[in-house]
Amino acid sequence: MGMDLALTSEEELLIISDEPFPGDVVRVEFYTDTHLMIMFFANDAYGEGMLLDREIPKDFIPHILSAATIYVAHYDEASGSDDPVSLFKVPLIRIGI
Repeated sequence: MGMDLALTSEEELLIISDEPFPGDVVRVEFYTDTHLMIMFFANDAYGEGMLLDREIPKDFIPHILSAATIYVAHYDEASGSDDPVSLFKVPLIRIGI
């Protein structure tokens, strides 16, 4: 699953995936000491969560530390549509100092 982190035009955080998620996304956790992000799903797919497999760019850290929510979207390039196949706005929980 290829994922990327972006900012919307309103400077809201967005995780973009090129593959469907294994279930509805219910929250994203950000670990302040390691700068890792993990997604969690309603159906407990990936029981301990799915690690965002991208390095978090340093210029995103201030946005992450100040955000209460994050968008998570799956886009299907083959569809030719700019609209996401699925879109979730979920809590962004910071773990650590």
